[in-house]
Order: sequence, then structure tokens, then C-alpha cells
Amino acid sequence: MKLRTAGIFSVGLFFIFSITVISFNTGCGTTPASPAATPTPAPPPNQLIWKNGTMGTWFGQSEGISGGGYSSVAITDNITGDTSSLAVTSWQGNSYGGWDQFNVAVAQDASSYYSSGHLQFDIELSSGFNNCGASTINVGYGNNSTISTYAINFSTMSTTQFSHISIPFNLFSSNLTSSVTVPFYVTVCGSGGSPALYFNDIKWTGN
Repeated sequence: MKLRTAGIFSVGLFFIFSITVISFNTGCGTTPASPAATPTPAPPPNQLIWKNGTMGTWFGQSEGISGGGYSSVAITDNITGDTSSLAVTSWQGNSYGGWDQFNVAVAQDASSYYSSGHLQFDIELSSGFNNCGASTINVGYGNNSTISTYAINFSTMSTTQFSHISIPFNLFSSNLTSSVTVPFYVTVCGSGGSPALYFNDIKWTGN
């Protein structure tokens, strides 16, 4: 009789122990899945405005250029290795300075560039450049009625080699990226009729 009781007791302990083990294993096997990470959107593609003596396109549109004097010259960009650059001629005695701008016929919504994009270019000063005593050069973009500008200090720029400039769009004077017909603009003042600045690899980048 005692043996039978002991057997029943042993079976009961085994049953309780089995339930405990099963419950424990079940709890360990139900770790919640981590939520899927939100993919980072790809930046918008570069918009090449001018490089190595050739105009680019603006959202697939052909560009024109207007303003003061400009020409493609055999000045090598030491940063890219390109052998042609854009020479911008200044106007003497005009407080507004000389200006040049690239134009397209149809306005484009470029707002996707505003939060993290940059206006980038390589620039070299001509020998003796003084910008009529001013210490900065205004560059910008916009449309036919309004230009958003940013003043860059040229005191550290060279007359013998190019410097690379990268300006975040959110530093410009206003956000005009929703309606752009002028993807690049520059004003400069100096000796009339002579090259003042050399540009190359002008572009909008998405980051």
C-alpha cells in the first residue's frame, strides 16, 4: 500500500515538473519581433549645370546663359582635371556688379534638394581681382523675378588654383526651390571687360 502511494506521488511530481518545464520553454520562445526599420529615401540625383566647357541640363532641359561677359577658356581645374573653365567678366563702376546666370525655359520644383542638398562648384580668382573692394561674392539661384543669394568670402581663395565650394541650400537667403528657372547665378565687380572669376563643375547635389 505504501509503495502504491509512493508511486502515485512520484507520478504527480513528474506531471507538475513537466508542466513547469513546458511553460518555461514556451515563455522563452515567444520573443516579440523587432519592427522593420523605415528605409532612408535616396537623395535626388545631381543636376550638372556646367563642367569642362560644356553646359549640362536642368531636369532634362537645355540651359542658356545670360548677363555680362562670359566665355569658355583653357584654364585647368586642378580638382577635377578638366581643362576648360567658365570665365565670368566683371563690370567696372556698377554698384550692382556684373552678373551671369544660367536659365531654363520651364520652372522646376527642386524642393527635394532643400533639406540636405548643396550648390557646389570649383572657383579660381583672376590675378588682381578685388571685387570693387567688397570681401564677398554673391552666388545664388532662383527664378526670373527673385534670386536667393549667399555671400562667400573670397579672402582664402587662390589666383593659381581652384577651391571647392559647397553651400547647403538651407543657408541661402530664401527658399525658392519650388519654382526654379535660374539654377546658378553670380554677381561680381572689378575691372570692366576682364575675366574676374573662373568656375567649373557647377552642380546641385542631393546631399
